Amino acid sequence: MTSQRNSKGKSSRAPKSFDNWINSWDKLLGETTALEVNTMVVEHITGEKFIAWETYRELYMISRKDLQNQGVHESLRDRYLELRTNIEREYVSLLRDPNSELYDSEQARNDTKPRLPDPTQTTIQTLLRNARFLRCLRKLGELKAALDHRNQAFKEKESETSDQVSHKAVKTDLIYAQTVMQLDSDIINRYSQEIFDHSHKELILQIHREGVQAAGVQWRGLLGFIVDMIERVGKRNTSNSTS
Repeated sequence: MTSQRNSKGKSSRAPKSFDNWINSWDKLLGETTALEVNTMVVEHITGEKFIAWETYRELYMISRKDLQNQGVHESLRDRYLELRTNIEREYVSLLRDPNSELYDSEQARNDTKPRLPDPTQTTIQTLLRNARFLRCLRKLGELKAALDHRNQAFKEKESETSDQVSHKAVKTDLIYAQTVMQLDSDIINRYSQEIFDHSHKELILQIHREGVQAAGVQWRGLLGFIVDMIERVGKRNTSNSTS
């Protein structure tokens, strides 16, 4: 009798565990339906590590008044504010996504945009453990670092009045080429206007093409692995349930 109860208990828990496992892979597959490759020319590569809390705090503090007080170049302020808007949009999306661990049914019914959590609050750790939010945070942090370098270049050259020198000051830390590949076979290529006047245009484009090709191979391999894994486990689970 005991062995029968244990057997039933295991069989009742197995489908739930399997469904959870499938759902976790399904979420991963849903987040890998597009590949984005950006090619930048930077003045130098820093050895700074990604620290989620610090990156979040820097983005959280961005405001037009703060940018003005810090003396951020006027031409870059809207770009900084766009980063702040993007992190807010991702947070709201997580709150209103029924499949998200942070789903809030009240927020889903409310049209009022919630405020970002204060980085000094302990509740921020829950948000910073979310894999989807972390991926967005890392990308925005990299874009902010590029803007910081451009702003520093402006500061270093602000005493020089030559248009040519000023133009050189903003030549680096730009995304010169961007390619987005989607599962429905759509491919979107974007090129910064500055690349057409760049002295190393052909080299930059060649590096970008090679990067897209290498990333595409890895991306397709990852998708194939996920699909194959789900199919194999699904067949095994079906076989066990019928036996």
